Amino acid sequence: MLFQESLYFYGDTSSNFLSSNVFILGDTLRDNSVEYVNENITLKLPNNKTLDDLQYLSVWCIDFNANFGDLRFTAP
Repeated sequence: MLFQESLYFYGDTSSNFLSSNVFILGDTLRDNSVEYVNENITLKLPNNKTLDDLQYLSVWCIDFNANFGDLRFTAP
């Protein structure tokens, strides 16, 4: 599947990904020359963020304001 929209990994402290705490991790996933099938992607926190700021992670489409999948980090 080739992505046509502006897709990003979003981090947040809530699960709605529309809060004032939301931030982008890494570059856009939009690249019409690459299919993301069983690919490894390395994400780096922005300089002003720590793991305490990252409770939820989402693949977020800016163009459609849509969540394409998310997860919540929990302590063991």
